[in-house]
Amino acid sequence: MKSEKKEGTLRLMTMGEIAMAQRFFVHSISSNRVWIHFGGFRLMILFLIPLLASCVSPGDKGIINEPAHATFRDNQLCVMVPIQDPIYLSTVQFAGSDDSAFRKVLPPHSVMVQKGDCLPNFDFKFNENVNYTLYYSLVEVGNENIQYYSVGFSLKGQHVLLSPGAK
Repeated sequence: MKSEKKEGTLRLMTMGEIAMAQRFFVHSISSNRVWIHFGGFRLMILFLIPLLASCVSPGDKGIINEPAHATFRDNQLCVMVPIQDPIYLSTVQFAGSDDSAFRKVLPPHSVMVQKGDCLPNFDFKFNENVNYTLYYSLVEVGNENIQYYSVGFSLKGQHVLLSPGAK
C-alpha cells in the first residue's frame, strides 16, 4: 500500500519523470538536484524562480545551431559539418517522424572529426520516407568551446531529400 505524502514534503524524481525530462532536456538536468514538492502553491514559486531566472531572453547569447550537410557516400548516409580544424564529437541525437530516436553522450576527447569526415551514425537504421533531424555537438580541440550542428532530411532510395532550410 502506498503511503500518502504530507503537504509540504519533498521527494526526488521517479525513473519515469527522469525519462520524460531527458526526452525534452536531454542531459541538461541533473535529476539528483531536482526535488518534487507535494502540494502548496507558495513553495512551488520558490522552485520556479531558478528555472525562470535561467531562461534565455532577447539579447542573450543563445545556442547557435550551424547547419550540417547530409548526402550519400560509398552507399552510406554521410553527415558532414563545415569545420577547418580537427574537433571532438561530444553528443549525438537523432529523431525520426516515426518516433525512432537515438542519443549518445561520448566520453571527452574520444572521437575526433577531421575536415571532410562523415560523422558517425552509430549504426542507426534510417528508413525511407521518414523525416529525420540529427543534432551533433562538437568541442574544439585545445579549448572547451562547443559548436552545435543539425540537419533535417528524409531518404528516397540512395537520395537524401533535405528539409527546407537545410544545406
